[in-house]
Amino acid sequence: MDKDMHVIALPWFYEDDYEDFRDLLRERQWHRNYQDWKQAAPGARARLERQGMKVVQVPVRTADLKAFCDQRTRRVNNDALVDYCNEWARASRGLAAKQRGSLSLVDEKPRADHR
Repeated sequence: MDKDMHVIALPWFYEDDYEDFRDLLRERQWHRNYQDWKQAAPGARARLERQGMKVVQVPVRTADLKAFCDQRTRRVNNDALVDYCNEWARASRGLAAKQRGSLSLVDEKPRADHR
């Protein structure tokens, strides 16, 4: 990935948890229901990608966000959701980089002939 590319962590909600998120994060602007969000989300992602951003879909549940906030003794709010998603995206990119690094090391080793 290009180091200059800006990475956006996009919260990706579950249908069975969407209404709980709406209740939990009232300050956030929400779609009317999960179906409306699900229909709009790919377009939002595509717009960000057309602007040259790398988008990481972050699967998120209310229980995970609450635990994240409890561990950090912070309020559960939209800023916390943003931080949760950014940390998740950073961790997943770090893991992917390590996996790619180990694969490239294996691929770069000379192979013994099996004649």
